[in-house]
Amino acid sequence: GAATSSTSSRAAKAEEALRRFLETAEGAPAAAATFALAHCAAAVGDLARAASVLQGLPEAWSMLPGVVATRRAIMQIQGGGDGADGELLQEAVNYWTGIQRSGRAPSDANGAPALPDDALRHLAALRPAAAAALLERGDGATAATLYEAALADSGNDNALQAGRIHAVALVDPYRADELAEDLPELTLLDGEALEKQAPPTAAAVAAAAADGAATAEGGTAEAVAQRKKRKRKIRLPKNYQPGDPPPDPERWIPKWERAAFKKQRKRREKEMEKSGAVRGAQGKGAVDASLDASATPAAPTAVADAPARGKKGKKGRR
Repeated sequence: GAATSSTSSRAAKAEEALRRFLETAEGAPAAAATFALAHCAAAVGDLARAASVLQGLPEAWSMLPGVVATRRAIMQIQGGGDGADGELLQEAVNYWTGIQRSGRAPSDANGAPALPDDALRHLAALRPAAAAALLERGDGATAATLYEAALADSGNDNALQAGRIHAVALVDPYRADELAEDLPELTLLDGEALEKQAPPTAAAVAAAAADGAATAEGGTAEAVAQRKKRKRKIRLPKNYQPGDPPPDPERWIPKWERAAFKKQRKRREKEMEKSGAVRGAQGKGAVDASLDASATPAAPTAVADAPARGKKGKKGRR
């Protein structure tokens, strides 16, 4: 309870400061303050007031895709299942379509990104969402029109094509079949092979992405591989002089792991094998048979017969 009241108190103070700022602010700063004001209302759970604040923005700001998405989400949370969210999307699409056709920004832009090029970018985000909302309401004709307009602006997008076919199927099933024939074939994956395949490691994914980016920037894969083979710059000690011999590149690792030490060890082992000394694994090198204790015959030992001793009797007392 104390935490809730503290949050409400801070939100009320922030809202009061924002309203004082809005009395003199204009353009983009005023819009930013309005967004913050709506956030304060949503933070204390007053979604109706947050929606009202966003709706009071200048039209060029209130029809931005992000603002429309926020207003639509509030409608859905409040139970706006009567299609009001779809109407809001359609209103935004009509607004930016008019700006795109007129070729000029609206007079009430107030610093909003509302140029014709901006309108084209906003429509690319709004049209698919509006078409999907219309499909949920069963308005296939209007949804198909929006999908076709989106395809005309963005090119052959498989998701947009599938949405258009779905919308057309509600109106003209035969035409939907014809449009479906133009869809590219999907390359199906073998489910069993996919289950047996090991999951890719993070290092492998990062390396593949780096190779793809390098290939895109620097031409063929052979050129990229050739660049990879180039020697790295040698790290030299601080007190190194140009005339001195180059330092050992393996000076960072223990001596017994260095290549020169391994060569010496192999050479020493070969010399020991030639000389017949046994070292290392059991059975390695020549073995002197005379040193085998089991092969030496046991020497016979003569045992002299000991003379039999008579049993002494006890002498009695007289």
